[in-house]
Amino acid sequence: MRKKWIFSKVNKDKAAALSEDCAIDAMTALLLCSRGIDTPEAVSAFLDERVLLHDPFALKDMDRAADCISSAMEEGQRICIYGDYDADGVTAVALLYSFLDAMGCDVAYYIPSRSEEGYGVHVGAVEKIAQTGAQWIITVDTGITAVQAAEKAAELGVRMVITDHHKPSGELPPAEAVVDPHRADDTSQLTYLSGVGVAFYLVRALAGGEDEDLLSVYAQFAALGTIADVVPLIGDNRQIVRAGLRQLNDRPIIGLDVLAEFAGLQEKEILSSHVAFGLAPRINAAGRMGSAETALQLLLSDTRETASYYANELAAYNGQRHEAEKTIADGISAFFRQHPEYADAPVLVVSAPDWDEGVLGIAASRLCDTYGKPAVVLTELPDGTAKGSCRSVSDFSIYDALRASSELLDHFGGHTQAAGVGLAVKNIPAFREKINEYAKEHPPGSEELLISCKLMPAGVSASLLNSLQALEPFGEGNGKPVFAFCHMRLDGVDPLGGGNHLRLRLSRGDAKLQAVKFGMKPAQFPFCVGDQIDIAAVVEPNVYQGVTRPSVQIREMRFSDTDERQLFDSYQLFRLADAGCVLTPEQKNAVLPDRKFIGAVYLYIKSHGGENCLQEVIWKRLRLPESAFGCVCSAVRALAECSLIVPCGNGWTVVPEAARTDLNRSVFLTFLGYQG
Repeated sequence: MRKKWIFSKVNKDKAAALSEDCAIDAMTALLLCSRGIDTPEAVSAFLDERVLLHDPFALKDMDRAADCISSAMEEGQRICIYGDYDADGVTAVALLYSFLDAMGCDVAYYIPSRSEEGYGVHVGAVEKIAQTGAQWIITVDTGITAVQAAEKAAELGVRMVITDHHKPSGELPPAEAVVDPHRADDTSQLTYLSGVGVAFYLVRALAGGEDEDLLSVYAQFAALGTIADVVPLIGDNRQIVRAGLRQLNDRPIIGLDVLAEFAGLQEKEILSSHVAFGLAPRINAAGRMGSAETALQLLLSDTRETASYYANELAAYNGQRHEAEKTIADGISAFFRQHPEYADAPVLVVSAPDWDEGVLGIAASRLCDTYGKPAVVLTELPDGTAKGSCRSVSDFSIYDALRASSELLDHFGGHTQAAGVGLAVKNIPAFREKINEYAKEHPPGSEELLISCKLMPAGVSASLLNSLQALEPFGEGNGKPVFAFCHMRLDGVDPLGGGNHLRLRLSRGDAKLQAVKFGMKPAQFPFCVGDQIDIAAVVEPNVYQGVTRPSVQIREMRFSDTDERQLFDSYQLFRLADAGCVLTPEQKNAVLPDRKFIGAVYLYIKSHGGENCLQEVIWKRLRLPESAFGCVCSAVRALAECSLIVPCGNGWTVVPEAARTDLNRSVFLTFLGYQG
């Protein structure tokens, strides 16, 4: 199901006054107002490019961490940096290693293998590090739950300083210092920092110099990890990323300059989106498909020849990542064809043997986006255990859901929206049931898409690109403005990129517009030429042969004149019913289809079924009111439960020669009170 469109309520008179008072163009003022930045003071603070970072010692234990490390450096003691294998962890290792090495410290690093060791600080790794003669371990982007590893370090005479940005799950590790803005006793209000962000604050505490000087050296590391970890680009993060992007364009370090060439960005101004979708995936691919040390060596390269070697390795890893993602995507489709009832659960839990655990997080994220539901993707290992990644919708804490299911888990950890989990394969069915029981008590709502404003085709111009540039860098917490182009006639659909993407030709009166929908094949396109549709899209700069033009890139599509409130109210009632939540008789009746209604839905799927046969398409083609949308979903749910239809991509198709089935056998319809 797509997201619910929510239009920002903007006072246009206030935006016009803001434009005049702050000497900014009208569209920039309108977009700022649409995200609540609607006073001259707020606008000034948002657009201010001065470096005004928080005091690093505002973080709990930062003073102890700085004292310990300073003493270790003065005494010539050996320090080992222990980091995670994702882009946030690798950039944090690169940043802290570069600083300590420049200070003349005896410093080494250790990054665990995702496949052989898994996430976190491990007792075995601490033992290996102790054998190298290291007297200190400093963790970055990991360690907040490493109680046993810290105890082992103390036993071996190795002292630890932990820096992390994940949530503690219980007692803090017994280390010399534990720096984490999520500590219960931390009052810094810096919980939005990434792991590399906390590492940069440690460097600031150790260096005691000017922030602008430190950013000139380390901002590229910090910006890359911050963008990659999808933490909010607000407050200090915004300043760090802005400084890093400026350096990436003006004075890039050798490794990132070469990596940008491999990503096809050498002729472009590098924006946050280029980092998120061009550079960060290649850094992450190393830890997912091979060794994260490859990415680290790229970041630390001091010659283009060395950097090119490692960038080529990362390109190979990235290709392997794409193949592994496709394997899991095909496996999930097969899983839901075999178990269609699991596709209707409030929380999606899928598993199979031998899925590459390096890309489970990507698979979970895409599954969550596709269905608009929390998702858990697990790979079943030969030893009878399963590892997985979890992603969630905005108003449902997957971390809290895992905690409520913790008696079935071997381990878990992460954030509100993303987490990792491990459990016995035999416990997967019970876990699926338990986490969905939690979802019944804390039902997730529909995902929302915030529309900044409506735009006419003529508004897509170079002037608009200039207005958008003023709001950069975009990312979590400062998303790209989404524009709605409404009442557009669909004039044509052209496949692009070998049929993996689409270009839509649209018009409104005499005005023409072209827009691209990436990642959608022709068979998945739900509309027909001649339909009146609305598109929600971002506008990106597209550089071709040295000329920059605006490119309209579609995020969501819907039929025009759809009453979103009624449609999603009806859909939410269906979701509550499908989750087994307590409903009043009136609420059940509102989503209860009769036999004739279910028959009409079945006949439509029989005639038009396929990847593009979505519930919203069925609702529209049957010319039903928005209040009947939940009934369409209920009918599809019952038909799938009775094995009359099966998933087909994101749509549905009938089961050929399916046996006649009594709909009274449907548990879901019985719950609603159906009497056929």
